[in-house]
Amino acid sequence: MFLRSISTVLFSVLIAVGTANAATFDAALEDALNAARPGETINAYITLADRVDLSKLVREMDRRDLNRAQRHYLVVTELQDRAAETQGALLSSLNARLGTDVAYIKSFWIANAVAIEATPAFIETLRPRTDIASVYLDAPIQLIEPVDASLPIAASAAAGIAPGIQVARAPELWALGIDGTGTLACDQDTGADGTHPAFADRWRGLDGGVDPSAAWFDPVASETFPTDSGSHGTHTLGTILGNGPTGQQIGMAPGAKWIGAKTIDIPGGNIYSDAVAAFQWMADPDGNPVTVEDVPDAVNNSWGIPISICNTDFYDSIDAAEAAGVIVVFAAGNEGPFPKSLRYPANRITTDLNAFAVGALKQGGQEIAGFSSRGPSRCDHQTIKPEVAAVGDNVISSTPERLLRRAERNVDGGAPRHRRRASSPSGLSGSHGGPGQNGALRHGDRPWTRRRRQHLRPRTDRRRRSLLLASRGNDRLRRANFR
Repeated sequence: MFLRSISTVLFSVLIAVGTANAATFDAALEDALNAARPGETINAYITLADRVDLSKLVREMDRRDLNRAQRHYLVVTELQDRAAETQGALLSSLNARLGTDVAYIKSFWIANAVAIEATPAFIETLRPRTDIASVYLDAPIQLIEPVDASLPIAASAAAGIAPGIQVARAPELWALGIDGTGTLACDQDTGADGTHPAFADRWRGLDGGVDPSAAWFDPVASETFPTDSGSHGTHTLGTILGNGPTGQQIGMAPGAKWIGAKTIDIPGGNIYSDAVAAFQWMADPDGNPVTVEDVPDAVNNSWGIPISICNTDFYDSIDAAEAAGVIVVFAAGNEGPFPKSLRYPANRITTDLNAFAVGALKQGGQEIAGFSSRGPSRCDHQTIKPEVAAVGDNVISSTPERLLRRAERNVDGGAPRHRRRASSPSGLSGSHGGPGQNGALRHGDRPWTRRRRQHLRPRTDRRRRSLLLASRGNDRLRRANFR
């Protein structure tokens, strides 16, 4: 009965979202096209018109009370099939110009999207296409850095449980046996020091039978062991689940294991499609949709983009990762105390739980930190943001140098200073910058001048689609031995 009904559901629910209209170009891309110099290429992010209706799929899975494994399998395989069935014509056009007008092609199933690096003239040829929903600038992604530099502190000064962890009342959960044991966390950041004693032994890549590629994602250098391009990712991972090297409790979930994605502040990277690639990876790290032990329960994101985009199709990869079983959390940003100052995507409006944003409190947990970004969301100018707040001022956590560091307060009273952290022989630190180590905007180089590897998907005959949809639910669950 379940198998018969699920096939009917998929046929009726998983219809395309999209219209027969010509492609829409976003304002930031229009500006980039107008400002382009002769010979310059632009990084663009293309969303297709024919996309899985994730909101309907999630509602139906909720109604049928499917378990996590069933949800993961159905979401991942539906997204993969839809991309394979609908991207062929566009990829053929792109591939025909590869090496001339097109320098790079990367397709995604997580969002039914394609990232390209191409000449402005070629990008203009995409406007009349009805198989494209939108074309966006592949925007730079910017780290939410700490507002102040971090200073070393003695290990004795951080003995015991970190104050912010106590304010959150995590020790009361630990006493009940709820300390993250049996869960898997992911951190999408500058990377992480895989040898740090606060969490090194809980990297999932060390588990027997686990391929390192299912526990560490680096879209630029393809590293297979966790490293940090700076120190931010090591610091945020410590706040998530770290245990101090001499008994300090710096993390909320000290029993959890972890995986990570190194996509922020990476030379040769730092564009939005890198984050899309990370969401695609974390939705199915081992490439096997039947398994779920490789899929993280939650991912922390301490980054934002500098352009204003509320369009759903631009963020399909985030919603798809959530539908596949990953809770997505964003730092609100450090552009406070001004209203409507949250970064995108933390600024998004979806549901009360999706694209969850976290603001920063001062030590003690009774006052909002002055630097913490405020709502409401700029997408509708009324939705309350962030959803929650936690201590994010003078946070003690891990750094690649091994000991302790605490932030020095910024006393200039103006905008956050763009300072690198002080070098230290320490491995824990404090930083003034929010639960995700929120911080100042970093304005990097122009994001549209790099060449990357070609990655194409095969074309599937679209005339077979109705038959595929009618039988897909049955076939999927039977192949996965779900009953």
